[in-house]
Amino acid sequence: LAVAQREAPADLQPRLQRARDAAERLRRVVTALLSLFRAGADVQRRPVDLPALLAHLPVEPLQVHCEVHQPLWADADLLAAALANLLDNAVRHGARTVTLRLHSGARGDPRCDPRCDWLELHDDGRGLAGAQALQMQALLDARRYERPVGLGLMLADLVARAHGSRLQLLPVATGFAVALGLGHAPEALQRSPGAAD
Repeated sequence: LAVAQREAPADLQPRLQRARDAAERLRRVVTALLSLFRAGADVQRRPVDLPALLAHLPVEPLQVHCEVHQPLWADADLLAAALANLLDNAVRHGARTVTLRLHSGARGDPRCDPRCDWLELHDDGRGLAGAQALQMQALLDARRYERPVGLGLMLADLVARAHGSRLQLLPVATGFAVALGLGHAPEALQRSPGAAD
């Protein structure tokens, strides 16, 4: 594709660029799937510096605001795969900015460990209508990864499940927001009381 793009006339450049972008997205999805399969049941949790991890991800053209300053207890490779796909989704749905925050608690879900850490991503893209979000959440909860659930949400949910949690779509007035459950960190990595929420 790179050779074709260099040699193609100007009127074909946008189509070739879209093909290259799609190929790059597919490469990232395949990489994420391989990471999941390699991890299997053996998730390699360790302290992860989220700003450092984000520095190695393809985030352009997004402005990413990371409000997470303490280490996350996660598998860095799986977390990177989930974030790369969620950020790619944000771009494809018109987002210009994404904010990342960390919260703890069961988020109103009795199935979730009340000590669970949730990495929240909120973008300023097109978002979803309430009924559409409910439908997608039901599909994610049932592990029925079919339309309208795309690969990005499916991979993020699989990563959350590998960490003993799940992906939760969050109700927001504008844009789109998800919470990626990461289970809970050992006591040594826990935030000080009152720091969460």
